[in-house]
Amino acid sequence: MIELLAKYLSGNASLEEQQQVEEWRNENQEEFLSFSEAWSATDVKSFDVEKARDSVMGRISTQKNFTKPSEPRGGFSVKLWAVAASVIVLLGIGYFLFIGGGTSSSDEITVDGWVVVETDAGETRDVELSDGSVVSMSDMSRLSYPTQFAEERRVVFNGKAFFDITPDPDRAFKVETVEAMVTVVGTSFQVKTESEAKYSEVIVETGVVSLTKKPQPNVAERPIKVELFPGETGVVRREGQGVSKSKNMNQNYLAWKTNKMVFKQTSMKEVVSTLNEVYKADIKLANKDIGDCRLTATFDGKPINEVMEVISQTFSFEVTGSKNKYEISGKACR
Repeated sequence: MIELLAKYLSGNASLEEQQQVEEWRNENQEEFLSFSEAWSATDVKSFDVEKARDSVMGRISTQKNFTKPSEPRGGFSVKLWAVAASVIVLLGIGYFLFIGGGTSSSDEITVDGWVVVETDAGETRDVELSDGSVVSMSDMSRLSYPTQFAEERRVVFNGKAFFDITPDPDRAFKVETVEAMVTVVGTSFQVKTESEAKYSEVIVETGVVSLTKKPQPNVAERPIKVELFPGETGVVRREGQGVSKSKNMNQNYLAWKTNKMVFKQTSMKEVVSTLNEVYKADIKLANKDIGDCRLTATFDGKPINEVMEVISQTFSFEVTGSKNKYEISGKACR
């Protein structure tokens, strides 16, 4: 379990390994907290066993009712000592993953021929793969891919990204998420995963995409597959049955990438949601009634202050705030 935790916290765990750790965490919240706190507080890239031991033991000695293992009066101390030893091993494995097992940068790690790229809040990034395919990542996303594709072209993904895949009739391209497997030959599409809501969504821009619901651990079900065509959306829910397929009604689903938004009689509630996503903003409506007002406008690469000015003039709303934080107030539309 210690090695799994190190891979999980360093971003090198597979989707199956992530699930194992999360299931264990649900039953061992206290131990997981100790592990994650130690990980966060330690510079893994310059790991020192002696310093790690002193740091972990120092924190444990401050615990309430702490006693040495030879005096297990509280019942909790032995457990803490075990955690302490495990944390030190965990950090040691983490050091190997970062240094001994490969190379790393602030947001990219290479281990055993696989690259793990993560984007921070508000950050987008284009990643070119060895076959020429390009993955445009939105913020707070993680992509794992081999440095060189061999017989199989497969990547593992969590978050939101647009995939522009180079055609290769002999090797299908696969995107694996917790819930689904997306398979294509050469096409472009968006993948979005939601960890809390436990679903994966695919929106097809060009070509044909095969979307398969993966059997979940300890659940007796067969893989279910549907084909998606341009303009269609497919959703796989981890705890649901089958794969849902529908027409994509969100014409601004790529606005986070293109910075172009088209609104046609769109409710202000939806407009604000789109603006918050595109600009990573915090825009609020002062009262829910104005959320029903309908906006028709196109914004192509406009700064947020200009967008807010257009909204203000269109509806005679009062807009207060600056930078990326605004409040919109006014009367309901008739």
